[in-house]
Amino acid sequence: MKDDPYRSSPLQRRKRPTLAELADLDAAIVHAVATETPVTVRGVYYRVVSAGAVEKTEKGYQLGDHDPSGVDAWRSFGERVRAFAPGAAVEFERIAVTPEQIALYGLLTRPTKSTDSRSAGFLGESVEVDAIPASTLRGIVRSAIEQHVDPEALRLTRLAEDSERDVLLRMAGAQ
Repeated sequence: MKDDPYRSSPLQRRKRPTLAELADLDAAIVHAVATETPVTVRGVYYRVVSAGAVEKTEKGYQLGDHDPSGVDAWRSFGERVRAFAPGAAVEFERIAVTPEQIALYGLLTRPTKSTDSRSAGFLGESVEVDAIPASTLRGIVRSAIEQHVDPEALRLTRLAEDSERDVLLRMAGAQ
């Protein structure tokens, strides 16, 4: 009868956290959100793991960006975009979750899944994009964009936006 799908199985009790452990976790979550606003749920998870409030376990990790699937998705995206404009000079630069950033920021890693068919040639461990603090990631993206923009034109645009924002705020307050 050991193959009986309806047989009962022994219960495995999980260790419940103490009230003090829950309070520490709450404080770590509040700190992560206050420091990184806006931030994704996965981003909060990484901040909390980095703070040591949650164990770094395989169960907590899904959807990697520096892993075989993420690197292959980047390659595939470039191929598909280039196919739309075969004669155009299209350049792509991977600006986030690079091996250099993993070392520079001491990003949390996880073992690369050996079941992924693309893992054979993949070197190193996997890292999620949310392992990069949101403020750091925004800075990386801002720098990548602004390197292609005339600094004086950007300065003038920001001045105009500030002026327009002030006018709108005054108009809203006059009602």
